[in-house]
Amino acid sequence: DRDVKTKAQMLDHALQIVVELKASLDPSAAPVLCENLSALYDFVTERLVSASVTLTLPPLDQATRVMRELGEAFRAAHAK
Repeated sequence: DRDVKTKAQMLDHALQIVVELKASLDPSAAPVLCENLSALYDFVTERLVSASVTLTLPPLDQATRVMRELGEAFRAAHAK
C-alpha cells in the first residue's frame, strides 16, 4: 500500500532529522541545555518509533507538539 509506504518514509525522514539535531549538540558549550535537549530528542525519537510501529496518531501528535514548542522557543531566543 503506497500510503503506508509514504507514511513510513516520512516518519523515517523525521527520525533522521531528530538524530541529526541530537548529534549536533555540543555539551562542552552548554552542558545543561544539551542534556535537556538530548532528553527531549530521545522522547521525540521514542514517540516517532511508536507511531511507526503502531501506525497511530497520538505518539506522532506528541512528537509534533514537542518539536513545535522547541521551534517556537528557538525563534523567540533568536529574536532577542
